[in-house]
Amino acid sequence: MKMLRYLIPVRVYFFFFVITFMYGTVWADEPLMMFSFEEQEFEIGNNFDAQVRLTQSDQKLSSYAYTLLFDQQVLKIIEIDGGIYGNIVTANSTGSINITQYASNWKIIDDCLLLTRITFQVIGDYCSVSELTLNQVTLYDQDIKPISVQTTDSGVNVICPKAKLIGTPQDTVHDNFAQIQVTGTGITHYKFSLDNSDYSDEISTDTLISLYNLSEGSHCVKVLGKIASVWQTEQESTKACWFIFMPKPHIQKISPAYGIESGGTQIEIQGLYFHSDCQVFLGENVAELLTVTNTRIVCFSPPHSSKTVPVTLKNPYEKVTTINRAFSYYPEGNLYQMLYSEKNDARIAPGANIEWRVNYTTTDQNAYLPGLGIRLHYNSTMLNWQGFKKIHDNGMLSGYDLVPKDDISNIDNDPKTDKCIQIAWMDVSRNWSGANVPHSLFTMAFTTDDDVDDNTESAVHFSSSSHASTHQFFAPSISINFQPWTIDCTAQGAGHISPSNMINVAHNSSQNIQFIPDLHHHIESVFVDGEPVGKLSEYIFDKVTSDHLITVIFAIDRVTLTIEKSGTGSGMVKPLEGSYTYDYDTGVILTTVASESSVFTGWSKDASGTGDISIIMDKDKHVIANFDIKKFSITPIYGEHGTLSPSETVTIEYNDSQIYKVLADRCYEVENVWINGIERGAILNHNFMNVRSDQQIEATFIVKDKDSDGLPDCMETVTGCTDVNISDSDGDSLLDGEEDQNQNGFVDFGETNPCEPDSDFDGMDDGWELLHGLNSLVDDAMGDKDADGYANYFEYINNSYPDKKDKPYQTHYKVETDDRQPYQIVTLRPDQLKVVPGGHFDLEITYNATDNNSHTKGIGFNIFFPSNDVQWISFHSVLPNGIQLTVNTLESDATDLDNDSKTDKYVGIMWQDDNAQWPDAVLPQKLCIATFSVNSNMPEGYSGLIRLFPSYVDSRYHFYAKPVQYQAQRGNLDIDGNGIEDALTDGLLIMGYLYGFRNYPLVDNAIGPYAVRTKAEQIEPILENMYELFDIDGNGAVNALADGLLLVRYLFGFRDYELIYNLNVPDCTRCNSADIVEYIRQIKPN
Repeated sequence: MKMLRYLIPVRVYFFFFVITFMYGTVWADEPLMMFSFEEQEFEIGNNFDAQVRLTQSDQKLSSYAYTLLFDQQVLKIIEIDGGIYGNIVTANSTGSINITQYASNWKIIDDCLLLTRITFQVIGDYCSVSELTLNQVTLYDQDIKPISVQTTDSGVNVICPKAKLIGTPQDTVHDNFAQIQVTGTGITHYKFSLDNSDYSDEISTDTLISLYNLSEGSHCVKVLGKIASVWQTEQESTKACWFIFMPKPHIQKISPAYGIESGGTQIEIQGLYFHSDCQVFLGENVAELLTVTNTRIVCFSPPHSSKTVPVTLKNPYEKVTTINRAFSYYPEGNLYQMLYSEKNDARIAPGANIEWRVNYTTTDQNAYLPGLGIRLHYNSTMLNWQGFKKIHDNGMLSGYDLVPKDDISNIDNDPKTDKCIQIAWMDVSRNWSGANVPHSLFTMAFTTDDDVDDNTESAVHFSSSSHASTHQFFAPSISINFQPWTIDCTAQGAGHISPSNMINVAHNSSQNIQFIPDLHHHIESVFVDGEPVGKLSEYIFDKVTSDHLITVIFAIDRVTLTIEKSGTGSGMVKPLEGSYTYDYDTGVILTTVASESSVFTGWSKDASGTGDISIIMDKDKHVIANFDIKKFSITPIYGEHGTLSPSETVTIEYNDSQIYKVLADRCYEVENVWINGIERGAILNHNFMNVRSDQQIEATFIVKDKDSDGLPDCMETVTGCTDVNISDSDGDSLLDGEEDQNQNGFVDFGETNPCEPDSDFDGMDDGWELLHGLNSLVDDAMGDKDADGYANYFEYINNSYPDKKDKPYQTHYKVETDDRQPYQIVTLRPDQLKVVPGGHFDLEITYNATDNNSHTKGIGFNIFFPSNDVQWISFHSVLPNGIQLTVNTLESDATDLDNDSKTDKYVGIMWQDDNAQWPDAVLPQKLCIATFSVNSNMPEGYSGLIRLFPSYVDSRYHFYAKPVQYQAQRGNLDIDGNGIEDALTDGLLIMGYLYGFRNYPLVDNAIGPYAVRTKAEQIEPILENMYELFDIDGNGAVNALADGLLLVRYLFGFRDYELIYNLNVPDCTRCNSADIVEYIRQIKPN
């Protein structure tokens, strides 16, 4: 087992008692950060809690931080209780999450500080494995000092199918059938094999394994369980074995031993080794069985003629036991006083003492008779009378012979029985026998001589000297056969018993029996007269006085396989760690599954190899599965002018980290770094964290040019004026390296000066000149490169293009240098305006010509607009000059005449004078006003363009016009009607009105350009109608220093906190900036 490492996760699954022991003996001065459970097994779909704990609960902990690593293919985080943690969704996709907590009081569980409780759900496949690893652990005490700590990992195994068996026969049994229930966690189906036969079809666990008519001997059943579609593996099959031993039935007692000829007498047979499928014969006839146990049979006697017959038992294995003269039939139609013995057929060894108990009954169970007289007849040459014992005497005994008498009259018709003994009872009150019948009447005792020959036969007969007049007398004789005692020696399994079979033993002598198992087998059990006596190698019958039965059962040797795991890594081994017992010579398949952090390195001790192996269990074996933490290499690659540190390939363990530094040579810097082929830019170090595969870092280096201007930093120090931090030190849009082309730090011939933005001092920056094809070393400020009327210098200061003709008629325009002259110019005013959804607006259209000629053939143009936003309503105030004035109807722009797909409608207007006298007025000249309506659904902030495109131009001229941009706003504070709401015009008008200004002082310097309302009499009514709306804060009063200031700040663009800063308005209903802005946007001028 790997020892714990400081702050580095251990990838061995520790049992809790091991952790406790190690902590208590080796690392007692440092706390241990661990999980609340060791390696555990869970079912798919289970939720479970993993607590992260810290030993030494008296630690003054203030905070902790760690990274939890797990296999996201096996586990999913459901909840984290305790700790400020990252995104759980991200953790479940990466298998990593950072957890941090700050606290002064911590909950204590099992003498440990509880840091975090993480709830996981098991989502992996069956038999999959996940480690739980604590990585990058830091702890601080209440003085913000780090606490040294050790960590351990834990592991989670997803269950493998493992069937369990209930009801399997145990060890040695005497039944030839078995019913076994299959269960197990998650198991729904199974299949089984009996004695290594083919597996059955798939069976539901609702159905038992039912085995019938099993042969005598050893039997084994193997079961494979199934969860979902996953089957238990063959090498981990669930196995149960037992031994069926079915000795010959042994009869000890038959009661009653008599019955009528027609049968139907209920008989109870007691003994050993009875079988449920046995048969009982009385004579040659089969009895009807009622109940059968291992030691008791109840049956009905079959019909038979009047005689004494043998009773025979036969089990399914054809093992037979017969007791001769065991049951007596008597005729029907009469009542009988009867005598009977429990054993009418006696086998006696010469020299043995013998006793018989004689019982009395009547066929009508009558205990109220006058009495009974009996004579016993026996052969005195074989039997020696020893007297009566236990005579039934309730005051009615008349007497009995003290010594035997000669049987001169041969009353029993047997000449060999030469002696007789008489005994009699009488009750004049006719209450004999005075006890419930049947009952014991007496016991007669005999001895035998040692010299009686074997196989000699004799008998004891009974005759009546007197019996009740209402009854007949019936008593079967007891037959006697002189034989040695026998010991029935049998063996089951691979081995033999010596001596074997049936052996004879003289009375009172001893006999030694030995048991010899075959190779690789052993004595499983020994039974003497049906009772187990242990696992003996021999048994001695001492002073034998009766028959005996001895049976030995041999079984194959069992060997033990012990499986362990070792090494720095972790994983699963199948079968799992532990000890297993197998039959000798059994083949076992060993497989391993390394955890994600580890690799299986091979087997050791009694096994070898680096993969799944099969071993033969021919002895006790101990195998070790070795797992090591995966190790990965980090390979550095670098070119000239720099290096990586470490510079050689580094090998690190799974989940460990390694920092690489990227070091450039002097005057060089890092150009780029690639991590595993992915570009990371010019980084100076990289931390390979939680490494789980081979890695590569590659770096390239370039001359150090901090500002990337092409002039090395070391040369910038030579120039004395350029800045290593500024790529264009003189700000002329040329990099320092572009100006100092040979990068020597000096201004050479043909180079611009990197320290002077205008090297030729013509007022234009060097970069701008070069960009537009001018000479940055020659003064060409007043040239007009593109002949558009604007000198190069003016193009520069107006941010226009000296190499591209600009629109005419702007500032600094010189007609004499514009080769496109002259122009007819149409202008829309205002060129930018705010529109109110659902409202209207006007555009003023003016005309001018660059040559100021007021006598032309006229002008015609179309106004293009997006009809979803605005709609043209009319032209008015139209200039009447011109022989022809044409106003066209509204048209669809199907061919996109203005090259703007959004402007889908247009309307045209044209003035035409073939005599070239138009407009015959001072220029510029107002042509007309165009009125538009605004779509009421136009969203806030939406903007669009209205464009002009010529339809008729005097052939001597070019045409020029700018588009108009509009923007929608829900409210509109455009008081002067120029399409723009402005703080210094509209805001000034509102604030002046609130302060009481009227007439000219109200509008003085407060009207914006292109306003349609310019006079006080136009503006005052609008402000008067809007007055109540100017209660911006909603306190019921209009105040210039509150409401007016809020309006002006709004028009200046202030929002949020700045809008309401330092305003304290009592009783306001709109007090925050969001409510105020929303209200102002709703205000519209009437």
